[in-house]
Amino acid sequence: MLKSLKQLLRTPMKTALFFLLMTAATALLVMGANLWAQTQAQMDAVEKQFTTLGTV
Repeated sequence: MLKSLKQLLRTPMKTALFFLLMTAATALLVMGANLWAQTQAQMDAVEKQFTTLGTV
């Protein structure tokens, strides 16, 4: 693993692309978690507001 990190640091273009990919993956993870939390909060608010009379 240490060897691969040394090789990665020797090539600046690969290093930049690696960090760009990691940044994009982290951003997508954070956005997904935020959307999930917002949706859950909205669903909780809707469940408090409405009453289910019956289900099939």
